[in-house]
Amino acid sequence: MSRRGGARPGAGRKPGQVGQAKRALAERAAEHSDAALSVLAEIMQDRKTAPSARIAAATAILDRAHGRPTTLAPEPQEDRLAQAIREISQRGPAMPIGGGGGC
Repeated sequence: MSRRGGARPGAGRKPGQVGQAKRALAERAAEHSDAALSVLAEIMQDRKTAPSARIAAATAILDRAHGRPTTLAPEPQEDRLAQAIREISQRGPAMPIGGGGGC
């Protein structure tokens, strides 16, 4: 019976291979970061450039300077039934369960 899936000795990517490639690419890109930022700034400030391109350039600059903004999840809207149940449970029972009378 042949094994399928799971870990096998010697299979998969060797440790550190992706890390090295990413570091090399980041180093090469860093050499051009000043020029790239200058181009983005020129596009952003050029009034003859399409507004969408100016906005994209400004957004790219802000994202790199301050990080991308976090998206806030909208607060869940409580439906009327859930709100009524919550209000009733906060008030407590109007009458003890069982009617309170002796039988």
